[in-house]
Amino acid sequence: MLFDVGYSDAFIRNSEKMRIDLRKLDYVALSHGHNDHTWGSLPPKEQLLV
Repeated sequence: MLFDVGYSDAFIRNSEKMRIDLRKLDYVALSHGHNDHTWGSLPPKEQLLV
């Protein structure tokens, strides 16, 4: 489970450094709809579907 995705794609870079395959995620939980918790969800759409 990934909790919040932040404001950028930093969580993608961090997951790569920790060798976590985000394509294997079952759930993503967003605590609330503010940009600093949700905007990071935009980049993975392109990267996870590749």
